[in-house]
Amino acid sequence: MQPPVTNQHKIAPPVSATVGVVETVASIKGVRESDLQPLAEAVDTDFLDWLFEGTETTESPYAVVFSYSGYEITVRSDRTLTLRPK
Repeated sequence: MQPPVTNQHKIAPPVSATVGVVETVASIKGVRESDLQPLAEAVDTDFLDWLFEGTETTESPYAVVFSYSGYEITVRSDRTLTLRPK
């Protein structure tokens, strides 16, 4: 049995964290963004955008991890997005 494929992407400003997550998941799944469940059902989207707005920082690294659309999503303070199939 092969380990699940992990996808890693960078969310480049000015794209918000929420838009980056939804666009990336839709692209990987090969569906339209509107076909996915609302991201707000998985995470507080206002908080996610607030936490990752502006430029990337590595002074005090942090990450947010949540489940969405069949993936474990990790968004790191450097705006790296990691998706692992659940």
